Amino acid sequence: MKFEVDANKFNEIAGLASSCVELSTLQIFPEGYKDDDLGIENGGLYFQQLDKANIISLSLKIPPSFFESYNVEQQYSIGMPWEKISSVLSRVRDPTVEIESGDKGKLDFEADSGFSFQMSLVSTEGIPSGGLPDLDYDTNFACTMDDIGRVVNSCELVDDSIHFEVKQTDDGNQEIVGWASGDTDSVEDRITKITGDDLENAHTIFGTDIINKISKNIPNDNSIQVGMSYNGGRGNGKNYPMRIQSELFNEVDVDISLAPRNKGT
Repeated sequence: MKFEVDANKFNEIAGLASSCVELSTLQIFPEGYKDDDLGIENGGLYFQQLDKANIISLSLKIPPSFFESYNVEQQYSIGMPWEKISSVLSRVRDPTVEIESGDKGKLDFEADSGFSFQMSLVSTEGIPSGGLPDLDYDTNFACTMDDIGRVVNSCELVDDSIHFEVKQTDDGNQEIVGWASGDTDSVEDRITKITGDDLENAHTIFGTDIINKISKNIPNDNSIQVGMSYNGGRGNGKNYPMRIQSELFNEVDVDISLAPRNKGT
């Protein structure tokens, strides 16, 4: 296995991965490989991982076209310590870095400037499998990452939780509102620019810190697809996660699920 990749772009992907999960079992497929169950059409890098707290599930698909060169002759499964990967890539001064499987479970990084780093990989044993089944959400819409981040920042003024809710406006339309209520203060903010008319009854609660982790690693102007359902508090509703789907660099598929917070409404 050997590939050359834009160091800054790959570091952005590693930053997103490390903000969600510490470790993952990364599957590496040769070009031309297909797997209908995983949605793999032409090989590349893939993982789907649940974090230790069972709060965030992250799926990434990185096609061979993302790389400057991609030479993979057989399928690999390797344990990826994403935070360390990001730390290594941040030291690379060159536009691209070459990454190659080395001896005895090592990963070799080399750049033209003379930078080289040999990193021990993590055993895939003991890394739990991740992923969630496809769910039928009550509400589906598109907006930008900036829309979500702005509403979350507003709600952080009064609480560490945010309620997302579909509300009816005075003119009969529907809108997505984020709100929070603290001991003395309350706040409400609206996602102003959404597309999609599949807005059914939805109300769910999340920790603001979780969404902030993600919003810092997905560009503000990125379009995202959001799925939400009615989670009416503990024991009431579907208790579905929020689903956020997007693309990085117009070709890397990102699929994130966030577990709702059980907090009375």
